[in-house]
Amino acid sequence: MRSFICFIVLTLVMINEAKAQVTADSLTAPTTVVSDSTQVDYGDEIFVFVQTEAAPVDGYEAFYHYIGMNVKYPKEARDAKITGKVIVEFVIEKDGFISAANIKILKSPHKSLSKEAIRLIVLGPKWIAGKKHGIPVRTRKVFPISFNLG
Repeated sequence: MRSFICFIVLTLVMINEAKAQVTADSLTAPTTVVSDSTQVDYGDEIFVFVQTEAAPVDGYEAFYHYIGMNVKYPKEARDAKITGKVIVEFVIEKDGFISAANIKILKSPHKSLSKEAIRLIVLGPKWIAGKKHGIPVRTRKVFPISFNLG
């Protein structure tokens, strides 16, 4: 019985050590050491989860205001009384700008609403880049834009 308990305790200790190693390994991002001052370069990798989220320069409230003031409901969608949400995915670059090449429509009720959502994102205000360990990185965002008549 005593050897069985020792076996259980030893197994639990080994499992905890393995978990600690996996956790430590998973926290270490693939980085390149640029110099001895421990600077890292994340290259062109695009992140979803970062320590500091990317955000519009003047904040989300101002960004929503920009969307509301600048949306141009497409005539084709208005005539057909098409409403709904366009879900837009885009990449905020390290310098805070968004490239049209990195915008993707995930869901949309109509092609004309998709085009308008892309226009709004491309022409929108600059963003503050997301940061990983204090270093600006490319960050992926998903943002809904609602189109309602009335």
